[in-house]
Amino acid sequence: DSNIYCVNRDNVDVNSEIDTSDVVQIDSDISDIVQLDGNTSQTPDQATASVDNISASANLPTVATYNCRSLFPKIGNFKTDLLERKIDVGFACEIWEQKENKVHKQEIEKMLELDGLKYISAPRPSNRNGGGAAIVVNSEHFSCERLNVFVPANLEVVYGLLKPKCATAKYKKIILCSFY
Repeated sequence: DSNIYCVNRDNVDVNSEIDTSDVVQIDSDISDIVQLDGNTSQTPDQATASVDNISASANLPTVATYNCRSLFPKIGNFKTDLLERKIDVGFACEIWEQKENKVHKQEIEKMLELDGLKYISAPRPSNRNGGGAAIVVNSEHFSCERLNVFVPANLEVVYGLLKPKCATAKYKKIILCSFY
């Protein structure tokens, strides 16, 4: 059932029994909506704003963070996790991307793009092994482009600008930042 229901009673708590006469469907009688914490009733305008917030959040991205400890050998599992869990934005650290090896980065990008995933990264700036940060975005629902933000040489940070492809989304842009 995809309808939203709310209890029409002021004295609701987790232990109280709820009679079916106390339940209202939001879109059928919005003036009867009551806050579930037992406080005063909401006005129709407040209830409408609450429903609007719920619908606005429906288009927000699903986000996950990953500590990869070397992304390249785990790229297949990484892609599978993102796609099966329907993750829209993945923030990855310890990607261990080799800054000097452009082919390495291109291979990661190519493997992810085959499954509709956009990859932007910031490898560790020094010659030390490890580190690095990346943002991976599901291109089916969002577009993402790298933002050119000044980052001090000793930091591993990447910024991106996320835009929903859904024309009805309440927001138009989200700034993303992945760091290690």
